[in-house]
Amino acid sequence: MKSNTATQFAALPPTGTMICPSRGGKVDRPSVAPLSSVHVGLAYELGGCGRVFAELSRSLAGAGVRFSGAVAEPDNVDALSHGRIKLFATSTSSMKTRLQHGRLTLLQLIEAERPDILASHFALYAAPVLDRLYGRKSFAFINHFHGPWAAESVQEGANWSSALVKKTLERIVYRRADRTIVLSRAFARIAAEQYGIPEDQIRVVPGCVDTDRFNMDLSRQQARQVLCLPSDRLLLLTVRRLVNRMGLQPLIEAMREVSRAVPDALLLIAGSGPLREDLDRAIAEFGLQNNVRLLGSVPDDQLPLLYRAADLNVVPSQALEGFGLVVVEALAAGTPSLVTPIGGLPEVVSALSPSLVFSSTASTAISTLIIEVLKGNHALPTQEQCRDLALSNYTSKYMAQRTATVYREVA
Repeated sequence: MKSNTATQFAALPPTGTMICPSRGGKVDRPSVAPLSSVHVGLAYELGGCGRVFAELSRSLAGAGVRFSGAVAEPDNVDALSHGRIKLFATSTSSMKTRLQHGRLTLLQLIEAERPDILASHFALYAAPVLDRLYGRKSFAFINHFHGPWAAESVQEGANWSSALVKKTLERIVYRRADRTIVLSRAFARIAAEQYGIPEDQIRVVPGCVDTDRFNMDLSRQQARQVLCLPSDRLLLLTVRRLVNRMGLQPLIEAMREVSRAVPDALLLIAGSGPLREDLDRAIAEFGLQNNVRLLGSVPDDQLPLLYRAADLNVVPSQALEGFGLVVVEALAAGTPSLVTPIGGLPEVVSALSPSLVFSSTASTAISTLIIEVLKGNHALPTQEQCRDLALSNYTSKYMAQRTATVYREVA
């Protein structure tokens, strides 16, 4: 293993000229015949992985790559994708059915599309067609590494035997890939060090958001008025699935100190998940009913308004945060974020200021920096600076161009 991993995986820049991070050389976007790609993923528009999948499905054509694909959820993916994406399972399907139908659907797509690229976004659902990868000549295989499935499952309570099976499956799939695309340098290191993927086959392509959707022409107070939120309080926001590794329990604990120092601070937690009851109990136990509010799942059309209404977005992740899509969503809405020093989070905010990163994941570190910011002792980037960073680095167009450049290396 090479020792210069930190410099090996430089992110592709947001320009018309692409840089392959493992080579450092310029690669001009070629004017060549379009490519065809078939993708298999876990979900469409659900979670970070699903949102990246969906954005690629909408934007790759603009970079000269035709996109077709299949996912296991949601059940209404045909309507959501306007017929572009096939559903190979339903929410009630057994795992056996998912794997059998996933294989059949993928083989049908491969036969119909004769793709240049077969792209996996989730190892489990790519595994049923591994036999098609032996001795192949007609298409290249791309692994989109959205995160270490096995390690994430351990974080949520899976036993080690289950995690070992998942990691073994991941390794089998990943070693077949001609290129592995990751969302950050942090995940590039995991891919190389934990899965043995050769460094010269790894490419960093950051995720994206629909910047037009989040860049609204409303003031903070106007957004609050639409959402019926207090106009006279300092609003903190975190948009997270309610699971352990998202760090919501340390954040609520941190709010004890924040509420003492800044009594009018109000933390809004948007999201659903298995920790809802535990978080409700913690809020009551700490007497934070006036300072922390669980919003539950927020409709997609209200999410941009919620980011815009907040004074500050807080991302308290404790582990395995490969990119931090919520940070970029907040940036596109003009709202800065404070983040823990986990995974790819510092890579996103450091372009604005390294001081937007908590010193650790501990609740004391989180509360200390939040208090400094809310008291005005710590300068934050402006709305315009936040939006400019999102527009110059994290649009669907840039992600599609960067992804297409990687595909063309092997197609």
